Order: sequence, then structure tokens, then C-alpha cells
Amino acid sequence: MSAVARVRSSETLNGAGLFANGILSSFATMVFTQPLDRWKTDRFSGNARSSTGLYRGFGINCASIVPVWGLAFGFYHTALKRLAPSGQATDRQKLEATVLGTTVATPVAAVFEKIKVAQQLRDDVTVRDVVRRVVATEGLYGLVKGGGPIWWRGYLWYTGMLAMRQKIQDAQPKALTNRTVRKIVADAETGAMVGGSTALFDNLRAKVQGDGWGPIPKGTYPTVRKTVTWIIRNEGIRGLIVPKGTLERMGFAGAALVIMGGASDAFPEYLPSFLHRQE
Repeated sequence: MSAVARVRSSETLNGAGLFANGILSSFATMVFTQPLDRWKTDRFSGNARSSTGLYRGFGINCASIVPVWGLAFGFYHTALKRLAPSGQATDRQKLEATVLGTTVATPVAAVFEKIKVAQQLRDDVTVRDVVRRVVATEGLYGLVKGGGPIWWRGYLWYTGMLAMRQKIQDAQPKALTNRTVRKIVADAETGAMVGGSTALFDNLRAKVQGDGWGPIPKGTYPTVRKTVTWIIRNEGIRGLIVPKGTLERMGFAGAALVIMGGASDAFPEYLPSFLHRQE
């Protein structure tokens, strides 16, 4: 490895470099996990897994990366600088910054996810079709329906990783001596665990956003509260806590964290020097 390659790592990135690395890593993650994303939408919405159209919604998913990641990243790091000017942030301060970043990004994420879900459940609609129909029937509010579950899903996702990622990596069997292998296994386990624990919120989000677009008639899941009532009445508490689609959600989350972790470690070496701190 060259001297330049050793210097350029994820630890030497400046603010712009962290942002760029996050964008690139998010895109790489979506490329490989989009089929799993489609499958969990199908299962949460009552469809069987399909082997066709696995990349429906991929375009709008990619379009969401910059605004959603940008807002979450920007407000998170701005808050962290104010909370910990010295740069040595505590877990509590990181948690508080996560709350702010998640809150600001949630409405924008909800709009993109609404369009994505509609496209995943219907192969004959464009972004314009979805926006026009939703605004005409539900108003602008319809575009951000499901924002509550999205907030909780995002908050628990990031705080779960913050609390568990390193601990799970340290707890790997001693037989896994290779550092890279230990990290990959730990990321897969962390993603699966956090993904499974947040399936409840992802299920509510998918049902509310997919209302009228999938196999269930419109009006079945008009609000989160009524969706919770419908699930308990028809599927019981188990259907609420461990919904159909939980395994797909766990697979998606585990794969996403592995790919995101690997990509975010690999890309900095190839980013230009102005995205790295000057020593």
C-alpha cells in the first residue's frame, strides 16, 4: 500500500469528505439491497415475494440520498459541534444530535418513501402520477403520512447501532481472528438485530404509505392508529410486534450495514485530497 493510501482513510476525512463518503456509501448500499427493500415492502403490504421488478423504486431511492442524508448529516454534525466544542462527544450528546438530525430529515424521507412504496407496489405509475393522486385525494399531508413510524425507525436504528455495534464486535468468538471478518460478522448481526427490533415501525410505515396502492383496498390503513387497531384485531399482538416481513427486514438491515460499513471504509482511499484534513 502506498503512503498516500495509508494517509487517506475514513479517519482523515474532513466535513465535506464525510458527507461525500456518506453519499457514495449510501448509493452502493442501495445498489445491492434494493431487491431486499422491495421484498420487505411486498411482505408488509400483503404481497408474496416476487422475482420480477426487484429494482422498482430504485430511482427515487437514489434521488432521496442527497436531501435526506444531507439534512440528517448536516444537523447532526452542527448539533454535535455545539454540544461538544472540544470534539470529544459523549454517547448522550451523540444521542441528542441524532434526535435533531432524525427529526429534521423525517418529513423529507417520508415524501420519498411514499413515492417509492407506490412504485414498488404498482408497476405503472411515475413520480408525477403518485404526487398528483396523493395531493388530489389527501392533500399535501398525504405525502408525509407515515412520518411518525419513520422517525422512530430512524431513531432506534441509529441509537441501536451506537449502543450495540462495537459491543457486538468485541463479543465475537475468538476463533474469528481476522479483523475484517469480525467486523463483517458483527455488522451483519447488529443490522439484523436492530432491523428486527424496528420491524414494527417499518411495517406501520409501509402499510400507511401503501394504502390503496397494493392488494389491500384504500382506506384499510388510513392512519397509524387505525392501522395498529386493524393489525391487532386481525393478526393479534404477534402481528404487530413480529409482522410478516420481519425476516426480510432483518436481511435487508444486516446486508445494508455490512455494505455501508465496507464501502465507507473503502471509498476514502480514493477520494481526492481536498476531502481529507491537511496534516
